Amino acid sequence: MIKLKVYYDTLEQLTYEQKPMFEDSEVLSQVGGQMGLWLGLSLAAMFECLENIVLLWHYRRQQSKETENH
Repeated sequence: MIKLKVYYDTLEQLTYEQKPMFEDSEVLSQVGGQMGLWLGLSLAAMFECLENIVLLWHYRRQQSKETENH
C-alpha cells in the first residue's frame, strides 16, 4: 500500500469557457447577405445575356432588311 499526499501551491481554479464567435441571428444574416449578393449578380448576368441576344436579333433583322433592299 502506498500513501500519497498531494499539495497545491494555491487553491485557485481555472475555468475555460468557449463561446461562439457569431450568434445564430448573425450567422443567418451573413448567409442571407451572401446569397443575395450572388443571386443578384447572377440575375444581372442573366439580364445582360438577354440584352445581348435582343441586340443581336435586332442587328441581324436590320442586316436582312438592308440586303433585301439592295
